[in-house]
Amino acid sequence: MRPAFNLLFLTAMLFFSGCHETRRAPEALYYFPNRDTTMVGVVNGKGDTIIPAVHPYFRYDPSRTIAMQKAGRVFYRTDTALIPYGEPYSFEMPILSDLLLFPGLSAPVATSQEPAGEVYNREGRFCYYTPGYIRYEEEGYRFFAPDADFQEGFARYIENGKTGFVDISGNKRLPARWDFAEMFHYGYAKVYGGGWRRELAVGNISYIPLSDTAYSWYITLNGTRVIPHTKANSPNDYYIGNGLYLPHAFAYTPHEQHLVDSLNRLRGLRYTSLSDVYRTANAGDTLQFEITDRPRPGFPYYFMQGYNVFQVSFNPGHYASGNVQVFLVHKDTGEVYYFQDASFMMQRKKIPLAQWMVASLGQTLEWLKGNHPDSGLLKQVATAKSFWETQARQQETTLP
Repeated sequence: MRPAFNLLFLTAMLFFSGCHETRRAPEALYYFPNRDTTMVGVVNGKGDTIIPAVHPYFRYDPSRTIAMQKAGRVFYRTDTALIPYGEPYSFEMPILSDLLLFPGLSAPVATSQEPAGEVYNREGRFCYYTPGYIRYEEEGYRFFAPDADFQEGFARYIENGKTGFVDISGNKRLPARWDFAEMFHYGYAKVYGGGWRRELAVGNISYIPLSDTAYSWYITLNGTRVIPHTKANSPNDYYIGNGLYLPHAFAYTPHEQHLVDSLNRLRGLRYTSLSDVYRTANAGDTLQFEITDRPRPGFPYYFMQGYNVFQVSFNPGHYASGNVQVFLVHKDTGEVYYFQDASFMMQRKKIPLAQWMVASLGQTLEWLKGNHPDSGLLKQVATAKSFWETQARQQETTLP
């Protein structure tokens, strides 16, 4: 009897364990499909509908999506030959991000600038429309993907055919008053107003002026226009090409300067950019961080954006190429987290600094071994990784 009892007990334990694993927390959010899995929405763990299933559902199946378009199940004007494109949804994993992106439209929108997606908050309130780009073409249709990623803490949104900027909490920080806008880079964004047309092609966006009133200029993170000058007034001026410079965009209080300096001096940080690490270490490039957004109610962090900054021989300014590294620094405690936001559809999360440093330096170490096995950097990266492994262990022992 005992073997049978043990088998019954084990079966029961596995059953209840499985039930425990699939039980959903009442406040958690999940994507769900409609009956024929052509549309998707959001429910909470209790099964209450937060966002109705009125947004197109994607499976990397162009023929199916084209058929949905022809049947009127996808809301884009047929004369544009646009079809929404997005990443597939997971119906089992809880949604962790503060903002929820739905590629495509839940209803037709009459506007001069075609939106590529809709963004909602966790309460189910519509926040804004996103611009888009052409991901690929097939059968005469152009698959239109949301351009919803954040850069330097800001993303673009569309309202009444105009473009503005939102922060990572979904707050509309710069009103939609430009025809079009490019992403922020090194504290500046190029905006277009007064009458422009945007031409979309696979992998390319062109802006065409429509009248003599059309203008384009650069704005700062607070929306202020800045006029480029033809001479660098400081070694930190930003060279944008064609003999033009923009003044260094960042200014700090003594406390903020201390936070920036501390991050820029962080041990081993320059070795965490993988394929860039070898070029950076040998060409004299500098990994530099700047504050691009500040704490506000409900968000107690400084947003620290990384750049690869390098001098050029023919002018006294410098270039700054974007870097995927973004950190959040708590305004009071100084705690540092790596901010993971590679894609809007991925679950955004912040990772403790020491934990991220160990993983990132480990990847760099493997990359060097495979590509530059004789490099003197191997020892330096290994030493830095060992240091952060110790920091990570100490951090674990101090957690409650």
